Amino acid sequence: IVGHSLGGYVGLCYALKYPSAVKKLILADPWGLSAPSNESDTKMALPTKQRIIMSPSLITSHVTQSGGTITDTSSVFQILCDSFVSKARMKRIDGSRLVDLDKRRTFLRYLEHCSHDTELVEALWAGGNPLWAARPLNPRLKADLPSHVKVTTIYGSQTWVDASGGMELYQLLPEQSFVAVIPGAGHHVFAENPSAFNEAVAARMAL
Repeated sequence: IVGHSLGGYVGLCYALKYPSAVKKLILADPWGLSAPSNESDTKMALPTKQRIIMSPSLITSHVTQSGGTITDTSSVFQILCDSFVSKARMKRIDGSRLVDLDKRRTFLRYLEHCSHDTELVEALWAGGNPLWAARPLNPRLKADLPSHVKVTTIYGSQTWVDASGGMELYQLLPEQSFVAVIPGAGHHVFAENPSAFNEAVAARMAL
């Protein structure tokens, strides 16, 4: 199984529930492995770009506090797309763009639908902070992941995700896990430095 971000979390949950169906997991910049180590961690905030994209209510709050009106979330995401995401860094390390503007609009529409499910967001995020999972998986993996399941975590060197979760997993299960860091890549590690990411995946799959 190969999973990115929340997809890594879902892939691990699948492996825990159906261990006989899984031999290897490749987790690209996975979210939700570790818990905050101290109170200051719980107060850490996402970088501005990710915080706005993942919390459109911040824009709604700002507009209404300024005396404006937003009638629905679609207008919030239109603001994001036209005024923010179109200018955001969505490039590979060689400078080429990952996606064109129309595809970025599709991405924003996807996020819009995700934001409607407030019960899901509350169940996933610890204390409303999207940096941390309400139910981090490393403790469960230590206790319940069968020894035949091998886990590789691959992080971008410039990611906003807490990469210590992969190292913690390696310390918990050194015979079953491996950590790789891809230079020059952020959260979309597979797209921002695809050659290095593909090499890392191929190397782990060959073992």
